[in-house]
Amino acid sequence: MKVVAGVLVVLLAVAWFIPACNVECRTVGSTTECASGLVCDDGGNGLACLKICAAVAECPASETCDAVPKSSLKACHPTASAATSGPSGGW
Repeated sequence: MKVVAGVLVVLLAVAWFIPACNVECRTVGSTTECASGLVCDDGGNGLACLKICAAVAECPASETCDAVPKSSLKACHPTASAATSGPSGGW
């Protein structure tokens, strides 16, 4: 039983850190095109599902919490330097 619980914890931890920016979407501000907790917006290299945030503390160090157009939500966006240097790998 302890092994199963340990494996479940590891799988959940890995799933949490899988970059959401690999998931493409088509409609800015849409949450229906993305997994729970994500919203569609420009991730620096085109539209992608980004992590919804309320404050910058919820985002990786290379990202900032900015407003998503056409919605009342905010999402973790790569900073200008991170967007030009490639994927951040944070979400």
